[in-house]
Amino acid sequence: MAMTARERIGWIGLGIMGAPMARNLLRAGFPVTVYNRTAEKARPLLEEGAEWAPSPAAAAGRADIVCTCVTGPEDLLQVVLGPEGVVEAARPGLLHIDFSTVSPAAAREAAAALERRGAAFVDAPVTGGQPGAQQATLTIMAGGEARHVERARPVFAAVGREVHHMGPVGAGQTMKLVANLIGGVNLLAACEGLVLGLKAGLDLDRMLAVFEHSTARSVSLTLAGERVRTGDFAPGFSVRNRYKDFVLALDEARRLGVAVPGAALATQLYAAAMAHDLAEADQTALFHIVSQLAGGTGR
Repeated sequence: MAMTARERIGWIGLGIMGAPMARNLLRAGFPVTVYNRTAEKARPLLEEGAEWAPSPAAAAGRADIVCTCVTGPEDLLQVVLGPEGVVEAARPGLLHIDFSTVSPAAAREAAAALERRGAAFVDAPVTGGQPGAQQATLTIMAGGEARHVERARPVFAAVGREVHHMGPVGAGQTMKLVANLIGGVNLLAACEGLVLGLKAGLDLDRMLAVFEHSTARSVSLTLAGERVRTGDFAPGFSVRNRYKDFVLALDEARRLGVAVPGAALATQLYAAAMAHDLAEADQTALFHIVSQLAGGTGR
């Protein structure tokens, strides 16, 4: 079934990523009904033309395609399977696209519950952060049947730039956990290098200029360097969410019998950042933990 812009969208979850993604769907001409646990967060979207639903079931009941963008696996399963959850409104023809980063197992559990009611499910975690959500340039990693992924493509086109169909339900989540593991370990290495250089007395701006032309160059290093340079650690992607993603990756690695020692170490350091009241700071605030271990850097 080819999807048109006239299909109705139910959107659940209006956080840092969800709100701008829902806004981009509105701007693309989709009728959008929104639900969020904190209703006040929906006000700007309601002023821009979205409608309000009092529950996930109500959002799904008014939609042809329901989208979720929530924090973790427990949140997804609560939204789908809990009281007044999406499954209560599930029916043949309903497509559920989950843009959250959750466990592959949670994606499969949600999909199975919806499929028993005749609905379809695609897991579609994204990468690109808050700027990508705002600018509709996200990369989407999709898991599900090919026909359901094809139906979802107009929605994907409104919120992102690239779509990669990774395999069956859960494969998108697996790909996201792999990508986040690599990005998070890279970020730890970036923080360690910056701390070492600063502790040795190197000028930060000169270091960053060299990194741009060296094999050390990476998105994680660029992000960390800019945050350290400005001193602004306001959340784009929080320490709490990065820690959550590492825990999910370690769980999947344990299930598959894969050793990931670098990720295990990074997880512990993100746990330390959580314990030092940095949970809601940007993930690059890991720099402060590495700096403390070095006795400070003077920044």
